[in-house]
Amino acid sequence: MGELVSLFQSKSIHTRRDRRLIFICGGSVRPYGRSFRKRFLKYARTSLHDVRLFLAEDAARDVFAHGNPFFVNIAEFETLISELADCVVIIPESPGSIAELGYFSGHKSIRSKILVVNDLQFQGEPSFLNLGPIEIANHYSRDYPTLHFNLKQKDPNFRAIVSQLGRHPLEIRGPFEFKNYGQLPIRHRLFVIFEIIHLFGEISYDALELAVGFVFLGGRYLGEKHKREVRQLLSILCAGQYVQRLDHGLLLSAVPEVKPFLDINEYLRDALRVKISDFVQRVSVRDPARRKGTST
Repeated sequence: MGELVSLFQSKSIHTRRDRRLIFICGGSVRPYGRSFRKRFLKYARTSLHDVRLFLAEDAARDVFAHGNPFFVNIAEFETLISELADCVVIIPESPGSIAELGYFSGHKSIRSKILVVNDLQFQGEPSFLNLGPIEIANHYSRDYPTLHFNLKQKDPNFRAIVSQLGRHPLEIRGPFEFKNYGQLPIRHRLFVIFEIIHLFGEISYDALELAVGFVFLGGRYLGEKHKREVRQLLSILCAGQYVQRLDHGLLLSAVPEVKPFLDINEYLRDALRVKISDFVQRVSVRDPARRKGTST
């Protein structure tokens, strides 16, 4: 499968995105259906077409549900998601979301893209939240100044949030430089994992792991640290509805109609996809017990 390596080493590859990746924090001690975050998510998923929303708990649930369990530090996992996101919307309506605001405001790589949606009744209070994390977020996140809403209002006008999210320009096309897996920017690691799944059509997790090592580590196996990260990035792709699990979670496939993150000549992509399909069929013929997508 040297063609797979050659494809990623091509100088003509660029990154391409048609959606902003938005991480939504929040939740409520009130019944989940009445939380402000729940209502905003319902609105955004039917009214916003240039964003893709994802929740840390969805990705964490996917991590725990598939494969051999391993310890997941939730704070570190949310940091990973936030570093991938274009914007982190935090609605401090529960103790957990207040803690998230304090945690993320202390991270240099995250606080510049925090958008706080705070309760109107607390605006102007000399509280720790206003004088600490929110003040830090406002200082560093100049594209996303804090918004104030009546979080209990039955039918809030979400247009102000939508307007804020649209202020930051989306980098539609950018450079992609082939590097060792550990040297790739975290967002590019997400992109190549999705591209491999997209090229194979259907692939098992084990085969995905082998393919990443084959292409980006010169054929070496991934270390435990990178194995955990690949699983987490995969769960983020599943939570963001870029990847779906098939056959009781044994196989991975790109969600239909979702566009790849990498801008690759379609002729080259299609030609490689045919070769991959032929390779998988040959392996299946030699070893009928081997499932489709379980080998690279």
